[in-house]
Amino acid sequence: MEANIEVLELIERFHEGKLRGKELEAFQERQKTDSEFAQLVNDLRTTFQTIDAVGRQEFREEVALWETEIASNEQSTSRPVIPLRRWMAVAASVLIVVVPLGYFYFTSQSVNKEELFASNFQPYENLLASRSDEENDSKALDSGLQLYEQENYRAAAEQLEAHASQFPDDLAAKFYLAEARLASNQPNAALGFYQQVAEDPTNAFRELAEWRIALTYLTLASSDPLSQQLNLILQQEGHEYREAAKQLQTELAGGID
Repeated sequence: MEANIEVLELIERFHEGKLRGKELEAFQERQKTDSEFAQLVNDLRTTFQTIDAVGRQEFREEVALWETEIASNEQSTSRPVIPLRRWMAVAASVLIVVVPLGYFYFTSQSVNKEELFASNFQPYENLLASRSDEENDSKALDSGLQLYEQENYRAAAEQLEAHASQFPDDLAAKFYLAEARLASNQPNAALGFYQQVAEDPTNAFRELAEWRIALTYLTLASSDPLSQQLNLILQQEGHEYREAAKQLQTELAGGID
């Protein structure tokens, strides 16, 4: 598919965890129905991760130099040149330059981040099995929770998502849906549901959802959103996961062995 600047910027915002609400839902629906778009989202993941590894500011400065050169070329030749007004328009091409410098650094970071994620994430125990909420009762919920307890997380997520579509206000079920998605290595699919839970100040899973959002950014290698999320937790005195967030922040700041 033709990847214009708007599409690239939208995908970048998705990988950074900045899409919310209906915008995120529309993005995820397009992934399901547009195979070329879904492939582009997947292909650009490596691009964004590599850029994070070598530094976005340095990357932007490099692109700014290229834009100057392109502007000069446009004045000196009649040959059509694509105007690169924004750095994302050349993200894929830049890997040729960036990878030799950053690939091994990023690979070692990824390994350690995977270890950090594994040491901090364990799917939360099911507390909804004995819930007697007839209003939100559904076969999909029961089936999803059974599969969740059997650690069949991918199948559980499908059932829980069916329930969530039927009962969109059931945030407790959405929390377990997010857990199942994250446990089955689908962090992008998990993020939006965690965010919905975290936005409700009265929800019993709010603090855990905030911590899970940080872990989701960790596995997505989204450095800036991860830092912001950890700081959000650290600013809340008495937050259940404040010490865990502080420990993770310290480990990340310690660098890569």
